[in-house]
Amino acid sequence: KIDGFAISLTYEKGILKNASTRGDGSTGEDVTENIKMIESIPLRLADLNEIKKEKEIQTLFKRFPDLDKILPALSRSCEIRGEVYMTKRAFAAANKEQGKRGLPHFANPRNIAAGSVRQLDPAITAARRLEFSAYDVLAETEIPTHEEKHIAARILGFKTVDGVKHCKNREEIMEFYPHILKKRESLPFLIDGIVVQVNQTQIFERLGVAGKAPRGAIAFKFPAEESTTIIKDIILQVGRTGVLTPVAILLPVKVGGVTISRATLHNMDEIRRLDVRKGDTVIVERAGDV
Repeated sequence: KIDGFAISLTYEKGILKNASTRGDGSTGEDVTENIKMIESIPLRLADLNEIKKEKEIQTLFKRFPDLDKILPALSRSCEIRGEVYMTKRAFAAANKEQGKRGLPHFANPRNIAAGSVRQLDPAITAARRLEFSAYDVLAETEIPTHEEKHIAARILGFKTVDGVKHCKNREEIMEFYPHILKKRESLPFLIDGIVVQVNQTQIFERLGVAGKAPRGAIAFKFPAEESTTIIKDIILQVGRTGVLTPVAILLPVKVGGVTISRATLHNMDEIRRLDVRKGDTVIVERAGDV
């Protein structure tokens, strides 16, 4: 489950027509011009005649014979859904650039990805070195399984997450969870869990939707990451409306790939209960990697 920003891409006659944010689930914001600045989003879908010559693709067609019938229709018209995200390396580079300019550091990669996609100037989006990973393909032609949707997206020219697994039962899912949890730190991007989804498209669609969330998919979140540090000082911050908020200045500590140096102490009852003071050792947690 990449900690990114959901985007929907519409292709007509194999060419990117528009890109939009998820919004309220039915209506999103048009971000087409900015999305065109992301290198991993193809402006034109891959040429199937060329792709089919590759040995890897020929092997996939043998495993999933339906793809040979489905892909020609997808290459003409389809909707690709996925996540725009920033890698850990790109995030570090962006904050280094902020420091050179004397500007405050960005809080986390997801916020930059969301903000960059909504920028008025597409050049800023291009400079942020964002990535896109596809996780769903929608079209008038039915694709039998979610697994085949991932493969179809890859054949059409999109990046998909490596390491996904078709689990045949609950036991395999429960084994997969700690396996990915162990790999979390070595991944080039932030994740906050895994997504478990019903593989058969017809069953998935029959299960329907509750609010924005499909009933056929669920996120298994990872425990929040923690680190220990020391409170160097406690200062008062004056808000826009004149409200005073105590802020703990921390000995900088890395949590989930991000350096934390400040924490707002907005809950006065909790501060009194804990008797928070300068010099105290504290545990810093990034809930949901934010």
